[in-house]
Amino acid sequence: MTAAAQKDINITSKGTFTADRLSSAEGYVNITVADNSNLHILDTQVNKGMNLRGSKVALDQVVHTGDSMLTMDISGVNETMADQVTVNVTSPKGVQFNNLKADQATIKGNTNRLDMRNTLTGTRAEMSNNYYTVVADNNPPQSIAGS
Repeated sequence: MTAAAQKDINITSKGTFTADRLSSAEGYVNITVADNSNLHILDTQVNKGMNLRGSKVALDQVVHTGDSMLTMDISGVNETMADQVTVNVTSPKGVQFNNLKADQATIKGNTNRLDMRNTLTGTRAEMSNNYYTVVADNNPPQSIAGS
């Protein structure tokens, strides 16, 4: 699937949703996978922000085209915790996660500024920008035999 819009893209899907390319020239990309299935977008160009709901959310390449920070809000359906979130994003202005709820999250930002606001992670999260990498690992420590 490919979709382009001058303003917002709004999609509600039942079952797994996959898109090759989505482009919003002046607005937001809003997608909910109603039965908490998987959401996968290969290539996204977005001006203002993304609001995504699904069990597993994978954004292979997000390119931000706007003049202010890109805003993102990702969780499971009904604000529950998603099982897994993977985001690769490029933004010259920065990326602000207003909401991120995921058991496992990997956020790779090709940007100088990555702001995490309301963030809830379960097992593990790794977030990086051009300068720093932060890892939150909530797995129980593993003992090494013989130590």
